[in-house]
Amino acid sequence: MKGPTILLLSLLCWTVSGAGNSGGSSGGRPSISTSELRQESENFLRVDQSLTQPSISYQGRTSASATNDNAARILITNVPRSAMASDTVSRMNQLLDNYEANTNTREDHTRQEQTEEGAFLDALMRTPVMTQLQTFLTQKNLLRGTTLRQALNNIWFTQYRRGGRQIASSGFEHVFVGELKGGKVSGFHSWLNFRKGETEGNLDYKGYMRHIDLNGKGSIVKARFEWLNQPKPVGSVFLGTTPELEMALYTLCFYARPDSRCPIQLANNRLQIQTWTFTNRGKKVIGTPKLSKMSYWDNPANMAADTLPSTNPFGNYTVVDTVPKEILHMIDPHWYQFPPMNPLWYSLVGFWVVMMGCLSVAGNFVVLWVFLNTKSLRTPANLLVCNLALSDFLMMFCMFPPMVISCYWQTWTLGAFFCEVYAFLGSLYGCVSIWSMLWITLDRYNVIVKGVSAEPLTSKGAMMRILFTWGLSLAWCLPPFFGWNRYVPEGNMTACGTDYLSEDAFSHSYLYIYSVFVYFLPLLANIYLYFFIVQAVANHEKQMREQAKKMGVKSLRSEESQKTSAECRLAKVALMTVSLWFMAWTPYLIINFAGMINKASVTPLFSIWGSVFAKANAVYNPIVYAISHPKYRAALEKKLPCLACATDGRDNHSEVVSTATTNEKSESA
Repeated sequence: MKGPTILLLSLLCWTVSGAGNSGGSSGGRPSISTSELRQESENFLRVDQSLTQPSISYQGRTSASATNDNAARILITNVPRSAMASDTVSRMNQLLDNYEANTNTREDHTRQEQTEEGAFLDALMRTPVMTQLQTFLTQKNLLRGTTLRQALNNIWFTQYRRGGRQIASSGFEHVFVGELKGGKVSGFHSWLNFRKGETEGNLDYKGYMRHIDLNGKGSIVKARFEWLNQPKPVGSVFLGTTPELEMALYTLCFYARPDSRCPIQLANNRLQIQTWTFTNRGKKVIGTPKLSKMSYWDNPANMAADTLPSTNPFGNYTVVDTVPKEILHMIDPHWYQFPPMNPLWYSLVGFWVVMMGCLSVAGNFVVLWVFLNTKSLRTPANLLVCNLALSDFLMMFCMFPPMVISCYWQTWTLGAFFCEVYAFLGSLYGCVSIWSMLWITLDRYNVIVKGVSAEPLTSKGAMMRILFTWGLSLAWCLPPFFGWNRYVPEGNMTACGTDYLSEDAFSHSYLYIYSVFVYFLPLLANIYLYFFIVQAVANHEKQMREQAKKMGVKSLRSEESQKTSAECRLAKVALMTVSLWFMAWTPYLIINFAGMINKASVTPLFSIWGSVFAKANAVYNPIVYAISHPKYRAALEKKLPCLACATDGRDNHSEVVSTATTNEKSESA
């Protein structure tokens, strides 16, 4: 049997009037406008013979990542007998015990169960809501030679495999009953089974995130709960609504907007149902509806007072709602509680990354080109500079286009594989950059502090350092592919990185040890080396002033002292470069540790700054070296006069001499 057909339906907050898919469908389907869908869904609610509403006790707020119980009592405290006596409600209740919860346990679809399903469908077809749906679908020629009852039976009760070997699932079971898969509750969007679970003591309500009222004809709640001792970090459930209303809404969008967002409206609340479809034995069936988005913004009058703090001008979307389904398994439940960022942030970040990307790619390419094509600059020390420029060039060349694309679409659109590759490359090039900076600092230390007593850096020594840097970086960046931590989308959904939200101690160990070898060790080494560099510079300047005073001259500037002056200037430049590196990579460290220690403090907007600052680091280095390295400036002016940044190339050689060049001359002599 082919893979199961899956339809993922998620109620989404629709914030801008008229936004969304206003056109028709593809594949020869008739055009159905947004206004038609909204009007038809309101018609369903209007003709619905609503139930006497149950009593609801929302109690405390919670989040997807919370572990405490914020609800001491049950959610559905009382259901009137008249509601339970409704024909469709009583027929649905008969179906709730017909299914195995585990998706790996084969379903035994008995004749008695098929009879009960038929009775439920017959009851549905007697309702005004289904009459309204059938009229609309017939007018739009969407049923195509079949009756609505046959269509409902096919798309809701066809059984199939859900990722395992057993035929153990159906659309009805997943949506209205719930399933257990991978240690978590999957589906489960029906208040009838929710009430049944609370009554029998196998469902524990933990608190709510959001809820809206449907003008006395039900409500929708986004909540956290446990069922059969398995967690449901984020679950959206209709409360007090009729089975025919829920099934009509899902079925309408299944036909009208397959594989796209379906705008609807209930009690003036503009919502969406997101549909994704797959094929099961040549037929499309409903597999995975998910209610996740609810809007207060379009109808503030419907807001309860205790929901006001959670509302925002962009509605009650979650930041995960636009993520492609193939990477949903990579998303930590923590992110489901957050609305999407303001689109302005995506625009600003996208603009910033474009600007940084262009400057970095061009700047580092020019640095490499000038150093490698200027004989006087091809020194062992400058090989380290070239390695730094290479890692910065590759980082931005490979990473800024995907992030710009993601900012444009306001979510990661390149799939799971490229998400992992993106995160791996970012970690790899960042590690190479950090260790290259350390080797450059060590070279400055040997030249300035140890002086002639230091062993000169050779080309072989420089290459060994470069190979060690790349080898070490690979050693630290490959483990997430093999289970020691993992690469996942970040909270803003525009970039990918390491998983700092996992509660697994084994994953945490990777981040702690990685931080030691890729952040703290290079940082402490730089501080140690620069302490002695600054001390040596200060002592040298003091000695020069004292000697000049004794001799009664203004200053002492022999050729050797000119070289020392150049070394001091380069030390200051290197210190500035490492300080900028510190500013670039520290935000990532803070975000990682915050995710492990205080997850509640990490928001999608907070998570985006790591990428922003890290990518700026790739721009600093070519600018710093272009301004500070006199030989480079002279070569740049000669090769590209239009880009020259030197003031006067004639005195560069006599005014400042590159330490790296001086060392090379000493070697050749």
